[in-house]
Amino acid sequence: YNEVRANAGIDCCIILVGNKSDQRHIRAVLYDDAKKYAEARNIQYIETSALDSTNVEQAFRTL
Repeated sequence: YNEVRANAGIDCCIILVGNKSDQRHIRAVLYDDAKKYAEARNIQYIETSALDSTNVEQAFRTL
């Protein structure tokens, strides 16, 4: 996040994307932790799954 802001500027659109949401049993970051991280930085958070296409298109539309 800090590196993106430093290089892209304050007007850059940033969203935090969690991938492999279909594999909840091997989750590395809890949903609530990722959501809090995003909220603290005033950015959106979305979880996606390429396996079943969950929210993949939505992530790009959000940008």
